[in-house]
Amino acid sequence: MPDFHIGAPERDENVDLATRIRAWYEERPAPGLRADETPDDVFAADPVLAALHAELPRRARVADLGCGGGRAAAALAAAGREVVGIDVAMTGLLHAESRRRAKGGASLSFVRGNLLRPPLAPGTVDAALLLESAEASGSPEGAVAAAAATLTPHGYLVLRFARTLTTEAPGASAHTAEEALDWLRAAGLRPVGAEPALSPLSGTRPLFGPHPIGSWLVRQLHAWRAGTAPPPQTLVARR
Repeated sequence: MPDFHIGAPERDENVDLATRIRAWYEERPAPGLRADETPDDVFAADPVLAALHAELPRRARVADLGCGGGRAAAALAAAGREVVGIDVAMTGLLHAESRRRAKGGASLSFVRGNLLRPPLAPGTVDAALLLESAEASGSPEGAVAAAAATLTPHGYLVLRFARTLTTEAPGASAHTAEEALDWLRAAGLRPVGAEPALSPLSGTRPLFGPHPIGSWLVRQLHAWRAGTAPPPQTLVARR
């Protein structure tokens, strides 16, 4: 498996913090696609990925930045996209690669790399995913800028982030939608959607077009009322 983790700091990276982040996630890998789980199961549970899947043409190139165990990456690849999953922690990547080999996945690859300087040529990715990973990088604005640089003209960036801190991971942080919108605009991107939808004053509407989000939103509302953390916010932007 290619390894592009480099210690030299870029984009204001704190090397000591990056080392501690990597060690944390090596011991706590994110889950991958279950043996009995299909892409349709993943899309049904995640309306944002479902909307992106419906929007992207087949063979579109997708980068899942901070992919963990590769769940989203594997689902999009199985649905016909060319996907590369990138993560700083090798543990989750090894599980993801093992499953890829067992299932076969010529359109899916995994690379160890840093979100602040992903091993991707500028302007080569049709969609870049930062699914609750930018705020774990130590520099979310840097991760957004780096992801934006990989996009083709009119490419999508999907940014999902926590609004309440729910982890003790080094460098983890929670953010408001206003902060994240600023990062996207500073990276030269135009926000085109949000899930949950933002206030009308933001000018950011629900993602892409009609899609089945009602039951998901109801579940999140019940969880919020039960005293658990509010659901993460997702923003979609384009070049």
